[in-house]
Amino acid sequence: MNSAADVGLRLPPSCNAEEAARILRISPCQRAISRLVYDTEYEASIRDCMHGAAGEAEMLASHVAHVAAVAERNPPLQCASYFTPDNA
Repeated sequence: MNSAADVGLRLPPSCNAEEAARILRISPCQRAISRLVYDTEYEASIRDCMHGAAGEAEMLASHVAHVAAVAERNPPLQCASYFTPDNA
């Protein structure tokens, strides 16, 4: 189980993309924000894994809520497309 310290990322609103990337490269929060960066891949993985099984809708809703919460708390990450492997 992850503690709040492990996933409690909060970047200052004034943080630019380059500074955010530098911070994230050394942070254990990478796991928490990977769902934001790879949103469509995570969603596809849930759909592939669940194949319409009970709980699929709840898992998808949880993923969407997580992505929205991380983006809302961290304005610099609202441009998550910057943090792709091509820009790392």
